[in-house]
Amino acid sequence: MAVALPAFAAAQPVRLAGSDLAAPAISQVLKAGDKWQLDLSGSKPGLDALRAGNADAAVVLVETIPTNDAGIDYTPLAYRAPVVIVSANNPLPQISLPALAAVIGEGETENFRRWSELGLPGEWSARTISVSAATADDPLLLDYLKLRVLKSPRLKSSLVTTLATPAILARLREDESAMAILPRLPADMKGL
Repeated sequence: MAVALPAFAAAQPVRLAGSDLAAPAISQVLKAGDKWQLDLSGSKPGLDALRAGNADAAVVLVETIPTNDAGIDYTPLAYRAPVVIVSANNPLPQISLPALAAVIGEGETENFRRWSELGLPGEWSARTISVSAATADDPLLLDYLKLRVLKSPRLKSSLVTTLATPAILARLREDESAMAILPRLPADMKGL
């Protein structure tokens, strides 16, 4: 989600257009009236209204933030939370954010490289954690991890960040020691 603002000052009342999905939350915070004129009929209509000069600002849901939308500045308000997935044969039930930071971050308080450091016993204790992040599908994924998971915004060089989700899912299904960070849950969770 991002707020799209024109590059010039808005007049009063502020005409806010944008996402119908975010309308319930926005409407609770901003009441239409003297200060706000709300038209929350959708992200595309909101951006169209902004570009046409019929809105002063827009709250929109976008996959990626455009870098070449003349006269409009986009400011991220929220990101979709990524998901961490392992093979169905991997006994890891969950992972905390500090543990994930120890797996993917360079210069974190802890440094995890083996599954035993995540509490897995027996044959898993000597296995190395192999992590991939689907940045080809969501360029903001690494930014989210750096801002929300890591204390130090440096990722380990062992983190594979060049694969798209289909390649990462194939890797997860073939390698029980693999872990994936994806921008969303995959439609086909078979074997994961």
